[in-house]
Amino acid sequence: MPVQVPAHEEASLLAAVFDAPDDDGPRLVYAEALTLRGDPRGEFIVLQIQASSSGKPRADFLHVKARRRQLEADRNARKELARRARAHPSQAAFRTRVLPQLRSLTVRGDLVAIVPPLLTSPIVRRLDTLGFVHRPSRPVPAPLFSVFARALREASVATLRFTFGGNDDPTEVTAERGARGYERIAIRVGPLDEHDRSRPASNDHWLLSSTYLATETIAILQALPASVAELRITPREGFVDDARSRVRAFAETLALRVCEVG
Repeated sequence: MPVQVPAHEEASLLAAVFDAPDDDGPRLVYAEALTLRGDPRGEFIVLQIQASSSGKPRADFLHVKARRRQLEADRNARKELARRARAHPSQAAFRTRVLPQLRSLTVRGDLVAIVPPLLTSPIVRRLDTLGFVHRPSRPVPAPLFSVFARALREASVATLRFTFGGNDDPTEVTAERGARGYERIAIRVGPLDEHDRSRPASNDHWLLSSTYLATETIAILQALPASVAELRITPREGFVDDARSRVRAFAETLALRVCEVG
């Protein structure tokens, strides 16, 4: 599985290569970092060094070199297609006629990557309603709760919606903006999935699923900004009493003007 190397670490590795251009050591360390994140340039650098030390190019080096050229050609072709698409008259009409009239937008996908740059987009600032739907299904990644908190701090739309989880068992959060920021929050806690609902209510799967959903709901509550004054939580079918009590107990610690847990 590829491992992402932090940008500052990659910069320091490159600096070491530039500081010692005749030393293969820093180049090999940089090559390993590239290989860890699945970048074919790492393999290319290693084979390049091996070919240089042997005095003649190896077949696998030539293969990787050809592969790298193909990757660069493919990337350039994609850039050209994107450039042509942006220049098409239909895109110009979309930007000048459709986007200025857009008032509601729902975005689905990997929200950890999507939300931060979208919050600064001029298009978003003109919207009345902005929705985010997390895909794929659970478990919800921990960084998503930080992204949710950031959206509540930085978004300026009148209504902000976040949907956690998959198609069948989402937890839906609706935030309504007031004078101090997002002041009214409504949370509909996702139901048990179809497999669990088919089991008897006394089955341990009901308890386990409810426990997980309660933990997820509390993580959402922890991300709420200080501007929130009203909170309404509606658990759906299958939410057991112990899980409901956990959510209610945490919600009451927020000391809000209105706090309702159904």
